[in-house]
Amino acid sequence: MASSLQNPTVSVVMPAFNAEQYLYSAAASILNQEFTDFEFIIIDDHSTDQTKTILRELAETDDRIKIYRNPKNIGVAASLNFGITTARGHYIARMDADDISLPQRFSKQVAFLDENPDFVFVGTGYQIIDAKGRVTRADVEATESWECEWMSLFRMPIIHPSMMIRRSTLADIQKPYQSQYDGAEDYDIVQRLLAQGKGKAIDDICFQYRMHEQSVSTTQASRQRNIARNLCARALINQDFTLSEAEIALIANCLYNGPNRQAHDLVIVLDALRKIEGEFAQRYHLNAREENRIRALSSRWLLRAVANDKELKPYFQVALSYPAETISQIINYGLRRSSLLGHQKNRSAA
Repeated sequence: MASSLQNPTVSVVMPAFNAEQYLYSAAASILNQEFTDFEFIIIDDHSTDQTKTILRELAETDDRIKIYRNPKNIGVAASLNFGITTARGHYIARMDADDISLPQRFSKQVAFLDENPDFVFVGTGYQIIDAKGRVTRADVEATESWECEWMSLFRMPIIHPSMMIRRSTLADIQKPYQSQYDGAEDYDIVQRLLAQGKGKAIDDICFQYRMHEQSVSTTQASRQRNIARNLCARALINQDFTLSEAEIALIANCLYNGPNRQAHDLVIVLDALRKIEGEFAQRYHLNAREENRIRALSSRWLLRAVANDKELKPYFQVALSYPAETISQIINYGLRRSSLLGHQKNRSAA
């Protein structure tokens, strides 16, 4: 399909800040899409490297590229909002300046959104690549709308720069990207988008997400974690589960800061998650297989949260497969056992 620059189907919005290392490959992956009816909006967030020069060269090769340069550095959220206000496409495709969109991405996402008007966004499966472009792992998650809803209660369900969003939905959301959530602005907007309609990921790998020393997920890991913890608590509150404020705080803290090594608190977290799983399954009319899926996901997140606690993790693994009434005994035993091991190590060192 040829590009209609006055009224394109898709507007690609990509912020770039000091992105010279990967900018060519990221831009080329967009320009080489099988689906060609798009405009490519790139916002240079006042870069100090060769980004400005590279963008000027790219713009000379393809009239679908539109370059904007911020007079000062304003951050990802504000740059995205500016890009969205200039967009003319029916759909907004997110992209980051260090990632790769595989050639079939846009064609599959446009077809899905055209055929499913009740969905406000769609992502894709993805590969994680390193600084040299080597694939380190691949995953496809949130391929059902209920799974996307479940995951959004606790974490970002979809790789954000793989998303395509209806521009009409973004127009209904005041200030889509919020600067106070920079670093985790994706998790915030997905929660608000899901309040407007459905979302999911296509069951196909169409995106490569790059992890490297300069990526936001590396340089702002602590800030991201703190913001995501607060957004997790907000999501649980907004869903109106029968949870106390203390239970919600314990869940969010456990998932993002690691567990409090108090048996009582750990039992509360596990019991509260089981309660949420049951209420969510009833609310979304999940069958047994689907209910097992959400339980497996929350169990996996908990195990990830205690991954650095090598003494406690095995007991958590056992506890997750038992009824709530036996969890307390298992966790208490694990805490006593790890405490004894620590005491023995201290005595040996002495």
